[in-house]
Amino acid sequence: MEDAQDSTCVCGCRPCSLYQIEGTSNSFRIFPGCRPGCVDGYKLSTQSAPTRYDCISVGDVMQTADLVQYNNGFHKLTNVNSSDTRVRFCHSFFSLSIPQMLALLHMEPCNRAVEQAFGPQQSMLPAYVLDTRELVGMDDFCSFRCQDGYVLRGSLTSQVLECVELQDCTPPSTGPDTRKRIPHYAAQTCS
Repeated sequence: MEDAQDSTCVCGCRPCSLYQIEGTSNSFRIFPGCRPGCVDGYKLSTQSAPTRYDCISVGDVMQTADLVQYNNGFHKLTNVNSSDTRVRFCHSFFSLSIPQMLALLHMEPCNRAVEQAFGPQQSMLPAYVLDTRELVGMDDFCSFRCQDGYVLRGSLTSQVLECVELQDCTPPSTGPDTRKRIPHYAAQTCS
């Protein structure tokens, strides 16, 4: 029978001792089955003591000695499962493979040190994300660039950025010395 003072248990179950620490942190959560965890964007740590649960932001975890080597623009931790600390490739959070990204969007993952690198948030990539919760903070970890021959520009039809092809445009009355490379949208022609 349920103890009148213990509202954390229904009849026939064992009380969950984690309810004693509930509320000590805004990011700590108790999941079904009396499993400790954290809200999205945090990872569960028990390094300070096996019975003490700390929720550390994904950004701080990526700066730890074990993971800082992966903080290069190609990798990120999932925001969703607080106990999953496996580093994943940024492109794995999207429904497109790298060849599909190149063929459809003319972009690819890159090192954040690349001069033309950009975060995925303002690009076309969020339309292909598998779980929108993964977009939170993604620009802090993931970098992409336009493939060779393309440049990042504002879309003609929306507020997002897209990779636009550079076209060689040579005015008909001049020689090759006056050749210009300009962004070329589908509705635009060389003039």
